[in-house]
Amino acid sequence: MHISVVAKPGEYISLEFIRMLTECSYDYVFVYDGNTYNSPLLGSFSGETIPDVLVASSQYVSMLSTTTTGYYCNCCLHYYCYDECLYTCMIFYLSHCYSIAWDRL
Repeated sequence: MHISVVAKPGEYISLEFIRMLTECSYDYVFVYDGNTYNSPLLGSFSGETIPDVLVASSQYVSMLSTTTTGYYCNCCLHYYCYDECLYTCMIFYLSHCYSIAWDRL
């Protein structure tokens, strides 16, 4: 299975695994910081250990899985919005999150 996430300019991508239950050392989820499998590897995950939140340094995340079941994660596109007023400057942190699931748990 393959999935790609693309952020708009000014956004960044984070990936938070909620559940992991793949066959340890046999089924893997690979996460890349870019739009190809030649991009830097953010991590390869297998088994039941939930990885830390992953944050991409590029505007792309590619995921490759050797299984079609066993994990559930949230992928969020984050950005900052600046509201400049006459006397103050306000910064809002906004995000849009999507669920990615290959799960029969």
